[in-house]
Amino acid sequence: MNIVIFLTQVVSSLLLSCQKMPDPVEPPVVPPVDPPAKTLNILWQKPLTLDTINGIYGSAQYVTAEGDVLYTTDFTLPSAKAVLLSGKDGSKKWEYQVNSEALSLQNVFAINNHTLIHHWSYSEIINNANGQRTINNKIEDPGGGMPRANVIGDNFYVIHYSGDLPYSPSMSVVRSHYAQLKWDTLVTFNYANDGFYNALEPPALWINPQGDSVLIIRDGGIRKTPAFNNGKNRASLYAFNLRTRQFDWVQKDVNPGGQFANFQPHIDGNRMYINGVKTLQCIDLLTGATLWSRDFDKGLSFSSIVGNKDLMMVASSDIGMWGVDKQSGNIVWYNADVDGSTEQMHYFDGVVYCTSTGYARLYAVNAETGATIWKENSPNRNSRHPNASFAFAGIAIDTVNRKLYTADKYYLMCIALPEK
Repeated sequence: MNIVIFLTQVVSSLLLSCQKMPDPVEPPVVPPVDPPAKTLNILWQKPLTLDTINGIYGSAQYVTAEGDVLYTTDFTLPSAKAVLLSGKDGSKKWEYQVNSEALSLQNVFAINNHTLIHHWSYSEIINNANGQRTINNKIEDPGGGMPRANVIGDNFYVIHYSGDLPYSPSMSVVRSHYAQLKWDTLVTFNYANDGFYNALEPPALWINPQGDSVLIIRDGGIRKTPAFNNGKNRASLYAFNLRTRQFDWVQKDVNPGGQFANFQPHIDGNRMYINGVKTLQCIDLLTGATLWSRDFDKGLSFSSIVGNKDLMMVASSDIGMWGVDKQSGNIVWYNADVDGSTEQMHYFDGVVYCTSTGYARLYAVNAETGATIWKENSPNRNSRHPNASFAFAGIAIDTVNRKLYTADKYYLMCIALPEK
């Protein structure tokens, strides 16, 4: 570590010790109640399986540039599947059987008219034009790949490890171009004999003021003693400069809960917003210092977080959603309508959309006021489909044609979003 990096970390530590915290006591602002929403405007829906009697979990993953939608099914045997449907009428373009029994919302990505499917040791690239696989890769033992990925430009980033989990001797951040799978090992973290084993997540991208591409790497370091899951983890952040191939800064013990959410953080300019078990934090990406930290006694969902110009929106692991001021960390509004443990949050045109696992509804919340717009059950819930619900369902939004896609265990739905 050179002297500049060392001095930067000393200054960051000093800043961290005197960081400005939000007001400790703030009664939440009760949002106004919007008029009840009309029935969801479903343009079309297609069954997730040929047998529509038995429901399965399905998630809308993304919308292509042509307006088509790709969805996956989870927990189906002998393998999961990825399906591309026409956004116009729901007709099937192709279906692909995946080398996995489950696909989460961070296993499937759009990448330059192709689909990346990454799950643990597997990485597959599918051509969206014909549904044909162009690349299939499996990491062989010893070691393997971690389950999640991230796409930045034409490259996808994953984590490879050596040995056995959870006490892996080393973990590496690697990337590959989608058209020619050739692993570029960017940086390797070796076990430092400090009692914490690395547990890396795929990096996020920050462009610094000098124009350098900097990877922000999260590490939920696992303590070996006491036993695994009984000891507190150590949440750390690393800023890895792709031009210099060195760390611009390192911050250990960043999150007091010892763990970050699995979804990617929200980066806005030179600030990063990141959620943990009970804490939302604002990080200065120039130094790694924590600018503010907001604790939530009810706990935070490990779902994605979303933001607009002024606010960050976070959901509870219990009940509720908050709008938090980006500059100060103060709570601007609290919505008690939203059930906790949202699967994934999306922001579009002033509205936050999400599903939840408790009440299993589809929600839409006004991002400025916190007012409830939708809190809808599946319209397919009846005696034939008693378990129809939006639990564990991912959302995809077509921002051009103003359509929302989601699933209710029986059907993938195309829902029209209202015009402003």
